[in-house]
Amino acid sequence: MIVVDNDSFEDPVAVCSQVEGVRLEREPNPGPDPARNRGALVAKAELLTFVDADCVVQSSWPPSHGQLPRC
Repeated sequence: MIVVDNDSFEDPVAVCSQVEGVRLEREPNPGPDPARNRGALVAKAELLTFVDADCVVQSSWPPSHGQLPRC
């Protein structure tokens, strides 16, 4: 999981240290577009999913690849 901080009100280091395997990236340009672009730039996965800071995800998220809807 990659978390991109671009001027968060939270302490991203403290938040990310609570979850194993999280990679924290910094993006100096404000806004969701630069943050998503930074995450996509450093990602190595075939499939990317974006969640904004104001979203709350369920513990079962993300679903396994076999459960994803077909497009």
